[in-house]
Amino acid sequence: MICTLLEAEIISLDRFRHWHEFQRLITEAEWRRALQAISVSELTYLNEKLTGWLAGYTRQELDDHFETQLRELDLAAILSLVAATEAALRREYERRANRRLKDAVSRDFLSHWQVRKAKIRLEDLLDVWRDKFDLISQDLAERRELKQAIANFKDILNVRHWLAHGRSWEVRPGQEISVEYVAEVSEVLFDLAC
Repeated sequence: MICTLLEAEIISLDRFRHWHEFQRLITEAEWRRALQAISVSELTYLNEKLTGWLAGYTRQELDDHFETQLRELDLAAILSLVAATEAALRREYERRANRRLKDAVSRDFLSHWQVRKAKIRLEDLLDVWRDKFDLISQDLAERRELKQAIANFKDILNVRHWLAHGRSWEVRPGQEISVEYVAEVSEVLFDLAC
């Protein structure tokens, strides 16, 4: 149960990856147990609630059910990863604006902050990083990696919007979106924001 006050917490990508992998392993283990149970026509292998849900399922229906569970887990994980990445970027925006740092990114953040405070669009934050990062990093490979991560993250945001707003339209991301892919892109942006 969730308590009435939810405190701010910073989620590490390692902790998140561990949680996701653990949830997948548990779901896959239950899938195997359910398959074993129906193969011997003995649903008592499962807990009482699962037995009620899965009684009478064919092998194909059981496979479909657990594939759906894993897909939903992955989509929830993607939404959580994007939200954690956004939070990290917004914390860095506020930190740079409030400390009045002198680099190009911080000055641009400060000018946004003076007009909008915390109400800046995520896409605008990403654009500042993309446009100004060349001025604070001499490393060509790092600049290229960041610009690619920003472009990829903007593509991922389409999936985030689709998930957060009820999946009521078709979304065609530029490439296949997986939890690991989102984690890799987020890691580049997390490094930027720390």
